[in-house]
Amino acid sequence: MKKVFILGVICLAIQAGSVSWAQSRAWRCPGNYYTNSSEEARKIGGCTQLDDSKITIINRGGSGSSSGASRPSTGGGSTGTSSGGALRVDSSNGTSTTPAPRLVTPGEQQSRDGDARRLLELELSNKQNELAMLQREYNDGKPERLLSEAQDDTQYQNRVERLSREIESKVADINAIQNELNRLR
Repeated sequence: MKKVFILGVICLAIQAGSVSWAQSRAWRCPGNYYTNSSEEARKIGGCTQLDDSKITIINRGGSGSSSGASRPSTGGGSTGTSSGGALRVDSSNGTSTTPAPRLVTPGEQQSRDGDARRLLELELSNKQNELAMLQREYNDGKPERLLSEAQDDTQYQNRVERLSREIESKVADINAIQNELNRLR
């Protein structure tokens, strides 16, 4: 039984290592097109595999699958992204480009700010309630002893110190939330 377990662990380690090694490959294709899909690199043709130490991979979100990616145009200097997460680089200055974000209307922004304000006010109320409970338990540094602390003074002192730290933390949280609320007003 022990041998089977060890063999299983070794197989999993080998498989995990091979998967991470396979995922670290990237290709540079004509027109400053980069991809991490060997299948897509073969389709495009003329791609060269890059040394891992020379690249930085930026996860652009999405599904991570490049099976539906179409080949981008290879006109020099054009920019864009394919659905496979590949990134085009502007050849004139070597910088990557991303599409411009969609602008938000003032009404949408006010709605978002209102939602954020309501969430922050709810969180502030919860933190204030938690602080009040901690302060009642702390009792100005003299909390009531628990049964487990009747014989052990160090355990009592540790609880007093813990309560003090928790109160300080809650006060800092409340101040941060109030600052954020003031920023939204």
